[in-house]
Amino acid sequence: MSIVTQSPRPEHKLDEVKKSIGKTVSKIEFGETPDLRSEELCIHFTDGSILLIGCGSNAVNVANDHKFSWKEFTTDLITYWK
Repeated sequence: MSIVTQSPRPEHKLDEVKKSIGKTVSKIEFGETPDLRSEELCIHFTDGSILLIGCGSNAVNVANDHKFSWKEFTTDLITYWK
């Protein structure tokens, strides 16, 4: 049973994540980005590669349309096991 019901938009993001299949994880970093507006997950692999998973948003577009500052927005990553 799949937990995901649709492909990501744009679909090439899935290709990037699939590059991690078969790799061995050596270290995990997880926390706030330097601007303190979002969080990022950094997965380090034993071959020296790093997969970064961060947040994106349309906060600037929404803020411009509704006359408030994009700086009022924050994002985070929610982790859970299934």
